[in-house]
Amino acid sequence: MTILLYDHIDSSTVMATASSILELIKQPFQIGTYSLTISACIGAAIYKGVDSDTDSLIHRADVAMYQAKYAGKSQVILAD
Repeated sequence: MTILLYDHIDSSTVMATASSILELIKQPFQIGTYSLTISACIGAAIYKGVDSDTDSLIHRADVAMYQAKYAGKSQVILAD
C-alpha cells in the first residue's frame, strides 16, 4: 500500500497517521457467517531532499516495511 501525505509533514504526524490506518485495518469484518481480522505492517519515508527520484523514496519506505514485518505483526517503521 502506498500512501501519499502533503509536504512539510513531521515524523510524529506520519507515525500517528500510519498508526491510525493500522488500527482501521485491524478492525474485524464479516464475510457471511465468518468474522475475519487481518494484520499489516507499514513502512514510511519522508522526503527530505536526499532522494534523487521517487523510486529512491519508495525504496526507503519499502525497506522500512520489511523492517516492520521482521519486528512482528502490526508494526509501523519510519525510514531514516
